[in-house]
Amino acid sequence: MNPSGFESLDAALATLPRELRPRRELWPEIAGAIARGSAGGDRRPPRMQRLQWPLALAASVVVAGLAGAL
Repeated sequence: MNPSGFESLDAALATLPRELRPRRELWPEIAGAIARGSAGGDRRPPRMQRLQWPLALAASVVVAGLAGAL
């Protein structure tokens, strides 16, 4: 019932190459992103970061109010 011709997943995995090389060198871009401080992290503008806490507080008050009403 296996259309690929392999008897098990182990046999199929054994045919795959152990190592693949990327099409281009990635480390210069990674090092540059780390140096700029933009690797991951919060990329929102500072104004959005300031608005986050009041909105979260308002949402939690609404949820608590709805839960109390039910």
